[in-house]
Amino acid sequence: MELLRQYPEFLFRIFGIDPTQAALFATFTGFMHAETFGFIWPVTGLLFVVLSGTAVVAQEIERGTADLWLSVPIPRVHLLVSKQVALLSGILVFVLTSEVALAAGAFAFGGDITARGLVQLAVALTCFLIAFGGLATLASALASERSRAAGIVGGLALLMYLLWVLAGLAEEARWLRSFSLFTVYDPQAAMLGELPWSNSDSAARRSRRRSRRANRLRSSRYCRMKGEPSTSSMVR
Repeated sequence: MELLRQYPEFLFRIFGIDPTQAALFATFTGFMHAETFGFIWPVTGLLFVVLSGTAVVAQEIERGTADLWLSVPIPRVHLLVSKQVALLSGILVFVLTSEVALAAGAFAFGGDITARGLVQLAVALTCFLIAFGGLATLASALASERSRAAGIVGGLALLMYLLWVLAGLAEEARWLRSFSLFTVYDPQAAMLGELPWSNSDSAARRSRRRSRRANRLRSSRYCRMKGEPSTSSMVR
């Protein structure tokens, strides 16, 4: 834990980690956020939805099948919706696979994740991929080449990510959070079941709950080192 505190804040922010919550790294949800859902999972998910979403229209143009596609006696809206349903199905399979793997890991290693946390995480991951999948479909309709559409969405995603990182480094730059979809992507809060479903559940309240959780964890460790019963165990 002391080693983690020596790392610069910028390094934490790059990997989607809040440096003020370093004590949570010792928990299962904190570990999964730092190792998987904070950086690796969104990168993998973005690759999937960008490559799939940009193929909706641009791929038909590249292959020369756009005329055949439009000559089918079916409304164009129905054709586009069918492709979007296929994309959504792929997103749901991707998220479900991740959820099953997470649940299996929590069961095997005694992870501190609840059914509420799994449901909120599934919602957060699905909405994140749907948002970028919609951008990829829009770019596919505007560009006639799949590679160009993928470049547009990839560049936009990178820009949003950099804005989100910068917004977390300085209080004066917090207004940049409004221009990034990564602002609403908080898998750690989802795994803890603390996503703000309403306006009353603000970010400050979530931060206070995390701080209390981290303090309980530190207190429990200190008591174990001293051979004294922790507060939680005394209550039980």
